[in-house]
Amino acid sequence: MRYEISIRPRVSETDMLGHINNVAVMGWFEEGRSYMVREALGKQRRLPPFVLARMETDFKDQLFFGEEARVHTGVERLGNSSVIVRQSIEQRGRICAEARCVLVHFDHETQRPSPLPEEFREALSRFHDTWNEAAS
Repeated sequence: MRYEISIRPRVSETDMLGHINNVAVMGWFEEGRSYMVREALGKQRRLPPFVLARMETDFKDQLFFGEEARVHTGVERLGNSSVIVRQSIEQRGRICAEARCVLVHFDHETQRPSPLPEEFREALSRFHDTWNEAAS
């Protein structure tokens, strides 16, 4: 199952050509990940200590101001201390950007990765998605 949020692009997110700026797209992806994790773990909880270790982004089509965009977020894989998250942004019925992110559960005291607690693993597995082309 994928988690989905709507984004209303702001004028301030456009570049000189009238497209949504790539920096804004990174923020939209971050918002999608944060809301998915919050939804999975319960809205009363603080976000867990995940750090973004890697992010790959492919821009496939232009994004524009004035048209709603949808951010789709799902869990590709749960590792020992990491979560691989896949995302896409859709506008006008087309996939405009895709991302693959590695989130690492991090212990700020030791400054090292730490194992995912079983409760996080169980909660996030709700958003497991095979992320194949047919599902996009």
